[in-house]
Amino acid sequence: MKIGWGQLLMLLLLGRIFTLMTYVPYALDGYSMSAQMIGIIISTVIQVGFILPIIFINKNTPSKNIPEIAKEKNIILGVVITVLYLIIILVAGVFAVCNFEEFISNVFFPFSSKIIGIITLVGVCIYAAY
Repeated sequence: MKIGWGQLLMLLLLGRIFTLMTYVPYALDGYSMSAQMIGIIISTVIQVGFILPIIFINKNTPSKNIPEIAKEKNIILGVVITVLYLIIILVAGVFAVCNFEEFISNVFFPFSSKIIGIITLVGVCIYAAY
């Protein structure tokens, strides 16, 4: 049984909020915690602002995704949006895996190899996806 698009969206948003709450690289540089919390709130509001149009598009045309809708309007625009989605998803995935591994290795396994942790995490994610 697969999860729904709303569940996936909430899982991604909660994963991003978890990353923002647990990994704060500027804490050692002397930035105040209130400035960091304001940044986290602003970041979450911006992310929700990006997610709302996707939710409305999905309610209007539930059988199509955004690149398909863009390809119907203009083939070149559709290809550009598809490539941008691919780049954004790949960069976000690499960033999330690296940040999560940084958190895990710093808090729970400070003496373990990071590359082994990343390979294990990516393997578990690929297995869970199928």
